[in-house]
Amino acid sequence: MPNSDLNESLKKVQEEIGKTKTDAERQGMLDQLNTQIQQMFDEPEGEHHHTLRERLDEAIVHFKVEHPQLGQAMEIAVNSLSNLGI
Repeated sequence: MPNSDLNESLKKVQEEIGKTKTDAERQGMLDQLNTQIQQMFDEPEGEHHHTLRERLDEAIVHFKVEHPQLGQAMEIAVNSLSNLGI
């Protein structure tokens, strides 16, 4: 994952996740997403890039309205992944 734009966008998602307070079910979704993002930093050559994009797309639907900054950060990360062909 050498792309600095992607790294920055994923760090922003992690930052926004840390600021987001929500119900237990959605918090679980955010915790899993945060873990998967961290895994990308820890293992940049893994196959988890595609599942991360799917998970981000799903999370955008759940958080965009109630947590617009988080939703926007997720959309930027998805765009960064798309720009890399992921």
